[in-house]
Amino acid sequence: MHQNKQPTFRRQFRECDVLLVDDLQFLAKKTATQIEFLHTLEALQREGRTVVVTCDCHPRLAEIFQPELTDRLVGGAVHGLAWPDPATRRSLLIAKTHGKPALSRDVLDLLSERLRGNVRELEGALHSLNHLAKVTERAITLSVAQEALAEVVRASVRTIALPDIDRAVVTILELPHGALQSKKRNWQISGPRMLAMFLARKHTAATYSEVGQHFGQRNHSTAVAAEKRVRLWLADQESILVGTKKSPVKDVLERIEAELAR
Repeated sequence: MHQNKQPTFRRQFRECDVLLVDDLQFLAKKTATQIEFLHTLEALQREGRTVVVTCDCHPRLAEIFQPELTDRLVGGAVHGLAWPDPATRRSLLIAKTHGKPALSRDVLDLLSERLRGNVRELEGALHSLNHLAKVTERAITLSVAQEALAEVVRASVRTIALPDIDRAVVTILELPHGALQSKKRNWQISGPRMLAMFLARKHTAATYSEVGQHFGQRNHSTAVAAEKRVRLWLADQESILVGTKKSPVKDVLERIEAELAR
């Protein structure tokens, strides 16, 4: 704008065949840039061009975009990105070792089953493994892999505890610390508390009684009822109020689980 080159800038992005934008949340608080991006998006749509954007959460959960831009984003196909499953991790490991000595089946099994993070973690594990093999002048065997990745593997299988669930829920739903233990029964607290109880049963080994006790000294029947309620919400594709907006329960849970995995 300072150099009065808006026409050149617009041509660069509005005459492309495909526009790929990563981390769209970086446009938060940049109102003028969001408006410019919205006009670019509309121009490309009129021409039948392809636009793919990524964001760290569902557009309606972000609460950082202009309403018009949010409407345009949800008008496309919105997909959540899950952590890669063992089969996908195995395929990624094979692809990342292309042109290098192939990993044996037992080493691939170790990496794909025990490393449960994202692609960068897989790449880091391979770098650690290759480095150790090189400096010690050893072949990459199962024992070498176990030695190289001991710390990485221990970190990847961290046990999720009730306080972790608590922290993730209050972080994503922007609640004050300790809100889920309060005696309040209003929907702004009881709804998130039910989500927390559902996730506690899904991700921890805590009993219903332990879950109820952690979230406000409640009995086990409250935790049982909360789990059943959330399952019904998911089956019926219900939405829940997050702040001032309603969002699908499935999307809210996925966002909380992503926070748990950090």
